[in-house]
Amino acid sequence: MVNNFFVDHFDSKLLELNVAKVIPVPSVDHSFFDQAELFFVQENIGLVFCSVPCDVKLGLLLNEYGYYLVSSRIVYRATDDSSFHKDKNDDLLVTENYQYSESDSFLAEITSDLAAVSHYAKDPFIGLQGALKVYRQWMKNTFLGYAQKVFVATNEQRQCGGILSLRTAKNDLFIDLLGVHSSFRNKRIASILLRQAQIYAESLKKTLLVATQVENIPANRFYQKNSFLVESVEHVYHKIITRK
Repeated sequence: MVNNFFVDHFDSKLLELNVAKVIPVPSVDHSFFDQAELFFVQENIGLVFCSVPCDVKLGLLLNEYGYYLVSSRIVYRATDDSSFHKDKNDDLLVTENYQYSESDSFLAEITSDLAAVSHYAKDPFIGLQGALKVYRQWMKNTFLGYAQKVFVATNEQRQCGGILSLRTAKNDLFIDLLGVHSSFRNKRIASILLRQAQIYAESLKKTLLVATQVENIPANRFYQKNSFLVESVEHVYHKIITRK
């Protein structure tokens, strides 16, 4: 049972309070959340994240225990017949050996854009500044080995136009980060990077998955256009714990 609620040390360090993640088991009841509450006290938890499938009963139970809905996201799965557009852009180079630098302004803007639409930024208790702390470290870790594979699209000046990172989870390959710099948009960069991800997934004989916010209409259209099908819809809940 303890594996279903645990301290997230990455978020805890960056948000400067103890953060827990809760993963409800199927057919949860009050006893599950009562045990989680005891865990929060033991670990002096101040903030909780919880992602769950859409379920009215579970939503009511979460509300009863003080969780509040922050965002919703769609998980997409690439189909066997995904017809990726074989876009080309002769002005761009896709590399797997991009050198990360904290002073990289192009990568920094992509990071900021990703942070701004995250569930961290949507929570008023965390806000954009908290989200930026998380995503800046996340991006740095991506290039330091957290991601299994990183594709970066650059121009002749080696400026970062877009990035796509991948991680393996169980038998699937997940798109962890996908972002395009504002000055490089409408150049088919996302499609080019997605094609590279699909080729890599096929080489590993794994299925490609990705999650995006429900309200991110352009992203949803993009994945649907590339023959991704909805795997699931999840709600993301947070809980702030205040103690006297």
